[in-house]
Amino acid sequence: MMTVLVAWAVARFVRLSTTGVEIYSDTGELIRCELHQWKLPGVNRVGFFPTGAVLAQVKDDDVPFVVHDAAADSLRRFLKESAWPGSHRAPDPEADPSITWAGVIQDARGWPMPALGCEWTYDSNQMFRWPPPTQPWLPLSGGIALKSTTASNDPSTFRALPYLPIWPGLLADTAFYAILISLAVFTVGRVRGFLRLRRNRCPSCGYSLAGLTTPGCPECGWKRPE
Repeated sequence: MMTVLVAWAVARFVRLSTTGVEIYSDTGELIRCELHQWKLPGVNRVGFFPTGAVLAQVKDDDVPFVVHDAAADSLRRFLKESAWPGSHRAPDPEADPSITWAGVIQDARGWPMPALGCEWTYDSNQMFRWPPPTQPWLPLSGGIALKSTTASNDPSTFRALPYLPIWPGLLADTAFYAILISLAVFTVGRVRGFLRLRRNRCPSCGYSLAGLTTPGCPECGWKRPE
């Protein structure tokens, strides 16, 4: 539960910069593909952004699949940089003739390791809208959509509460918080017992030990002789 709450708190309150770090760029004959990453404590977002600015001119029968092939090749590269293994579910630009390019935004949240993730997917048929929407409008999987911070198509403003498990991070974070909570409970118990003892009370139950002629606590049996 603590792991989920921390991941959701990071998703809700940590804002991303408008532009992520470009870690891959490939300009082909008819399409440009970019891979951007936003990486902050508790956040790992990766976005694969192909753009086909000259697609309206591409109607020549000699090059019907140039754009499709370029997007597919860049998608294969993207898989190696995804936010978490096996998370990619972008539309396939080679499966639908009406799609000339497709992209995906992956968002992983959690601390100290990303534990939960979600994805927005989009393609050339749905990407551009005017006027810009006031909330995340791309198809979302594995998350509960939150309103965007601005009314724009800027992917850095898309936010959601993720619920797809990223098992290595989920298990590691759960163990981390279990240890922290156990240490906190142990420390609080020891400090409480020390303070009670200083006030001449039983460190176990708080019963007053003032005026007792025998050692130990008659209430709970702490250090009571057999």
